Amino acid sequence: MKIITPKTSDWNNFVANSVSPEFLQDRRWSNIFSPDIDNYLAVVDADGNLLAGVQWLNKATLGVKYLFSPRGPVFAETLSASVLQTTWQLLSEAVTKQAKQRGCWFWRLEPSLAVEKWSPDKRLIFSLNLEPSLTWLTNLVDDDTLIKGMHPKTRYNIRLAQKKSLVFRQGGIDDLEVWWKLLSGTSDRDGFAIHSKEHYKKILELGKGWIDLFLVEFSGQAIAAGLFNKTGVKASYIHGASNHLYRHLMAPYLLHWEVMRHYREQGAKVYDWFGVDEKKWPGVTRFKQGFGGQLFSYPGTLDLPISSFYYRMYRVLRRLRRLLPI
Repeated sequence: MKIITPKTSDWNNFVANSVSPEFLQDRRWSNIFSPDIDNYLAVVDADGNLLAGVQWLNKATLGVKYLFSPRGPVFAETLSASVLQTTWQLLSEAVTKQAKQRGCWFWRLEPSLAVEKWSPDKRLIFSLNLEPSLTWLTNLVDDDTLIKGMHPKTRYNIRLAQKKSLVFRQGGIDDLEVWWKLLSGTSDRDGFAIHSKEHYKKILELGKGWIDLFLVEFSGQAIAAGLFNKTGVKASYIHGASNHLYRHLMAPYLLHWEVMRHYREQGAKVYDWFGVDEKKWPGVTRFKQGFGGQLFSYPGTLDLPISSFYYRMYRVLRRLRRLLPI
């Protein structure tokens, strides 16, 4: 086995066919934040087959530099426990060198695969979650089975929306202003932070078929919309927005119903609602769970200190920030 930087297309194909396909590990997503930077490595066997890999973002907090790998590392399917652990050892050594060259104090990972399957590394320390630690997964089965698995209220609202002359369509970069208006209004109403318009422009420029914008319109006006992704057999809901004035039309229910059916036809097997939390987002969580499915728990956030001394300093700084008045 050895470490390489594979071609972008080979890496993206590997992620899509891995044991846990996650769009956050795709090069196209990383390039939104770090364009044209080779911030990924992979382990290959003697025949050149990719076995494992990881990409990272260069981040900083409290003046401290670190590497961040959302939903990484990534592993091929059907690897034995010994191979999983060997690939992790090679990856951790290689990425540690990269981190030292960049003056980073630690490497933060948020894996999808249970840690005990790939790493006995006692240096890994559980830390604060950056991405949601819980998500909701809906299996994309046939229409009848999907409907039967939903909460009765969700079924009712979908059928109600279908009677309201709503139009579901796929959008694109030409709908940036429409999307931004809906998203900004939703942000103001519900009090959550959003990125800049330029950020969403970059996302939409990635193109249909990987990042998709879908909308529901009423009388020619968009009243619900969302950004979605399909990586391998997993479709993911990334961002959503709606016009509160038309809430009685139940457009978000129709939006997700049609999006799930669309991706099922494209070969997706599961729909990832990308984060639930009954305490932080009770209403949103109930909405997502109403479509049926099961809860999935990620292993959590792990820090691998590059220097034990500097990592202890970072934790002291973090505690001090919590104690200081805002």
